[in-house]
Amino acid sequence: MQHPFGRLASVRRLVWAALAAPAILSLTIACNDSPLDPSAPSAIDLTPNASLTGALSGATVSLASQLISSKCMTVNGDISKAGTATVLKTCVGATTQKFVWTTDGHLKVGTLCVVDGSGKGRDLDPAVLWTCSNETYQKWAPTSTGEIKGINGKCLDVTGSNTADGTPIILYTCHGGSNQTWSTTGGSTSTPTTSTPTTTSPTSPPSSTTTTSPTAPSGSIILTAGQSIQSAVDAHAAGATFYLKAGTYHQQSVIPKDGMTFIGETGAILDGDNTTAKAFSGKASHVTINHLVVQHYNSALSSGAIQGDWNVSTGWVVENCEVRENHAAGVYITDNIIVRNNFIHNNGQIGILGKGNGAYLTGNEVSYNNTGGNNIDWEAGGMKFLESSGVQFVKNYVHNNYGPGIWFDSNNQNAVIDGNRVENNTGAGIFYEISYGAIIRNNTVTANGGTGSIARAGILVSASPNVQVYSNTLSGNSNGIVGLQADRSSSRALYGPFLVQNLSVHDNTVTASRGVTGLVDQMGDGGIFTRNNNYAHDTYYQSSLSKPFTARGGSLTTLQWKAAGYDLTGIFN
Repeated sequence: MQHPFGRLASVRRLVWAALAAPAILSLTIACNDSPLDPSAPSAIDLTPNASLTGALSGATVSLASQLISSKCMTVNGDISKAGTATVLKTCVGATTQKFVWTTDGHLKVGTLCVVDGSGKGRDLDPAVLWTCSNETYQKWAPTSTGEIKGINGKCLDVTGSNTADGTPIILYTCHGGSNQTWSTTGGSTSTPTTSTPTTTSPTSPPSSTTTTSPTAPSGSIILTAGQSIQSAVDAHAAGATFYLKAGTYHQQSVIPKDGMTFIGETGAILDGDNTTAKAFSGKASHVTINHLVVQHYNSALSSGAIQGDWNVSTGWVVENCEVRENHAAGVYITDNIIVRNNFIHNNGQIGILGKGNGAYLTGNEVSYNNTGGNNIDWEAGGMKFLESSGVQFVKNYVHNNYGPGIWFDSNNQNAVIDGNRVENNTGAGIFYEISYGAIIRNNTVTANGGTGSIARAGILVSASPNVQVYSNTLSGNSNGIVGLQADRSSSRALYGPFLVQNLSVHDNTVTASRGVTGLVDQMGDGGIFTRNNNYAHDTYYQSSLSKPFTARGGSLTTLQWKAAGYDLTGIFN
């Protein structure tokens, strides 16, 4: 069974960071890691206790946090979809809050089980749904003090003791705090049950990891560590395929010819040893790089470890790779590039950077980038696209980057940002700046922006016309969906003035306990309120905020927002 986003990488990819934790964590992850920690315990004590009524009896119960007893552990979306996260939300008795704690230690919702999202039993692992099996990472046991312990004795934990709806539920070292203690509500007992693993369920946690190496295609040139890849390239014609056997290829810098393909056996690593600037570069087109680890390349700022020539190269494919711990960017995009199913993390400046018309990026995990602490208002974080047309950024997982998550800045046109998970980035979750004509839809945007300014919104449209924002789900961000007009007259505008106009925000769901949603006029001329910028039929969960909106006149109550003509058909909770 594949992970919902179809990524190919280690199961360690699903790590979240607690909201109160540092923005940068150091991870060392290899594509061929074992999916489960061999040191993990082989069993969990399943002795019931009086603290959690109904536990291990087959009862259907809700789990209320003792941090705030009115809020419950909740499946944050479709209970039939593997990979769905659990979060804290107000207890309402919904199906998403009803768990069956089986006699063999599973927490079931519908047909799926709550599991440790990495299978490793480590601090900050998310608690998510997955197909039930009898693996240790899927078992839970109550303690006499109301904790719920899983693999390696880690406790279910409300991230950072944050009481806002949408706060992720994670695993963390037990400390007895109220954000780690639970009680049951409800509890109509039924016949005790056990969870029956399906014959097709994976034995690893949510991931599409495969330990099977791609095979060497017929006619490919076989290389081993210690051989010069560039010498082999020079010795063969355009269109050749190279198969790199497992091993570490030190300080190799490859300038391919047109149509060349480079495939790695599991364990094939290109290591720049923090000396060599680029792993792959040059002016060739239609180059494919598949199933390689690319690490420790000392590329200059604003350049990538993998980078064709953005003036010439077209049609590169980078897929199923792990690109990690390089000095600047991991991957630099060029025209018509396909970047799919990669794990791009812990790079010094940014995960993905570049300009590339017609680029298509899907199935990637982009996380923990900008370890160098570069200025996040410059060019750092998850990814940044410049002067590109028709980029499609679809079904990626972008999280825990020091800076914005997804950032289009300067003269981009007609971008599609669709179906991504964007979580725990220090800057804005999705940031569309001084560009033109985007569609931002179907994204789940959670806990971005820290405690930052209005520019740290979940979704921020800044000085850009003709943008549609719809069917997104936002929760726990510094601000909601914001259109911001600043003076960008000094910026080079290729296709018309940089104005927020014809902004259409509709059918989104925004859950917030801080910040605002709406229009911000930094120009002071009121123009943003007269240029056909509309909010309609959005749903809001923000009853704790007295003035959760902003428009002409500054911060507004819900009644004032509607009186100004916005969200007249909205739903306000």
